[in-house]
Amino acid sequence: PLLANLRAGAWYAPPALRLGTCYFKSTDGHAGTWGFSMTRLNWHAAMMAAEKGGLVIVDATRRGKRFPDSLCKTIPIWCAVLNLLAEIEPGGIPGGHLGKSTPPASRVLPDWPLALPNFLSASEADQIRSRLPDFSAKLRARCAVQMRRQLGEALRGRLLWPVWECPPQILSAADALSAATAAADAYFKKARREPVPVIPVLLVSASQVTSEDASREQHSWTYIQGAGDDDEAWSAGLYPDCFWRHAGDLKAAAVRDAQECERLVERVRESPGGIRESPGERDIRNISQ
Repeated sequence: PLLANLRAGAWYAPPALRLGTCYFKSTDGHAGTWGFSMTRLNWHAAMMAAEKGGLVIVDATRRGKRFPDSLCKTIPIWCAVLNLLAEIEPGGIPGGHLGKSTPPASRVLPDWPLALPNFLSASEADQIRSRLPDFSAKLRARCAVQMRRQLGEALRGRLLWPVWECPPQILSAADALSAATAAADAYFKKARREPVPVIPVLLVSASQVTSEDASREQHSWTYIQGAGDDDEAWSAGLYPDCFWRHAGDLKAAAVRDAQECERLVERVRESPGGIRESPGERDIRNISQ
């Protein structure tokens, strides 16, 4: 299943291809201010990944970066914290990854699995890992017993394990599982521990890293990396689902004449039901305000 990470991801993943949305903020992954949001648990994403044996999350980022912080840090932190919460619950496998005696979250081992992209420094990884016990303890205090047991029973000793991809190469579901398994095996081999089954969370950045000059050499138009971000500044009142309902007409009008496209946007915006957010988009906007 595929989820669009709101808000930018919804501009790159047509509703016909996605099963829903999620909301992981890049600010929770900014250097020095790493966080785990108690109001954006994205519990449905974890349950979906566990049930289906994997998950794809789509987002985008601006020029100069391959991945947004939401994909390269916020979601990996989320995976690690949920894995730890499941580990210390009766529904999980007691001591399965932490040894014969499972310690409380406040005494998590320093090498608790935290999968991060290889372009992040070891120092940043260590600083993020040092915060996992606190994140997990707070989550455990906030979650009902039934939720904690639900997570442990859903994961069944498996670990949520992120894998990263961006254009021009995107992994298939089978390749994503192979990549996640190989990465996890390498991680545990380095830590001199037994390998653990994983659930791949494929994190796809829709932003192809290229310059505007390079794109003009290949196309008659200019490709702007991460143009879907900060849509309130450019979308003229359209929301992603509204755009996708009229995408064919809007693209055809843009090819013919820019002003014609602008007039069509105006008509769509003013038509009955023309600007209609999906429930997920509406909820996210309410949270972010």
